[in-house]
Amino acid sequence: MLVSQKEEGYVIIYSLVAITINNLEPGDNWTSRHKVIAAEFNMGLKGEKTAVDAYKKATVPPVLQDLEKLLHIK
Repeated sequence: MLVSQKEEGYVIIYSLVAITINNLEPGDNWTSRHKVIAAEFNMGLKGEKTAVDAYKKATVPPVLQDLEKLLHIK
């Protein structure tokens, strides 16, 4: 981001470099690359959703009162 002072006030100039456009290979175009990126993103979302579902279905950890029994402490 560049900020410069002019007679009327300040002018802010910023540039944005997209990573998705930065990694295009020669001969590849944005439309085909976007389809691949979107598919990878959706697969990642599905993987996260299945991980959350598995976490929710997991057995409940023992409560603190049962910890003494598990550790054989009297």
